[in-house]
Parts: sequence; C-alpha cells; structure tokens
Amino acid sequence: MNDEKNKETKKPVETFRDGAAGASVWLKQSAQGFYYYDISFSRSWKNTNGKAGYSQNFFSGNRDQLHNVVDAACDFIEEQNENAETVVIDATQPTDAEAA
Repeated sequence: MNDEKNKETKKPVETFRDGAAGASVWLKQSAQGFYYYDISFSRSWKNTNGKAGYSQNFFSGNRDQLHNVVDAACDFIEEQNENAETVVIDATQPTDAEAA
C-alpha cells in the first residue's frame, strides 16, 4: 500500500504545455507539515534520429511558450488556493517571521 501511495504522490497534479515548453504543478508537504504547490519546467526535444527527450534548459525562442505555461500554472495554483478548504502556503510570499 505504501508503494502505491508513493507512486501516486510522485505525479504532478496538473501539467500545462505550449509547444515544446511544459510546466508541471506539484503538491508537496514541508517538514513542518504545511502543504504547498511548486512548479517544475521542461522542454521537449527530438533529434534528427528520432530520439526524443526532455531538458530543463530553454532557448530564447521558447520565451512566449514559457510565459504561457508559467501563467497557466500560476493561475491554476491561485485557483486551487482560493478553493482550498485548508490554507496552502504560497512560497513566493514572505512569512510573518521573514516580513518582520
């Protein structure tokens, strides 16, 4: 059962794609027990031999695609936070201790 649960938690809750750019949204839990979302980015590629893969590196030509997936992922997280029964922290905002 634990193995099944671990496999499930390793999947993103949502993935957004635009062209070669992708953004995956993950629900994580801090050591203190707080849940939060974060985003990972990838770029799909295929070489002339047909081999395909993913990279975490981007080209300047991916700018618009990246902007689109960043916006979509952030909008998704904001919507999830607004509709959540429990508060999910926003790691981009300073905590009370950091703001002081």
